[in-house]
Amino acid sequence: MLNSHLAAVVATALLLIAGPPLAHAAGQGDGGRKPYPCNPQKECMARAADLKGAAAAAAKRDCSRMPTSGTCYGASVDTPADRSDRGKDKKK
Repeated sequence: MLNSHLAAVVATALLLIAGPPLAHAAGQGDGGRKPYPCNPQKECMARAADLKGAAAAAAKRDCSRMPTSGTCYGASVDTPADRSDRGKDKKK
């Protein structure tokens, strides 16, 4: 009885530890997001360009620490499109 209980605990622990990395390696852990090559530093600098003063300086300093190439992931296919204009009057 003790051996079967111990085996169940060990099996559960292995699933908890190895499950997420295996799912990611199989392409199931990314939420349906598509990978694409990107330049995180350049994208960060583009966002920082809209800032002014000390905030701009701090953002640019932070951006300079980012890699200049890598793999980025697009929005999840399960995520609905941006609907930030919902509820606004469409009067013309």
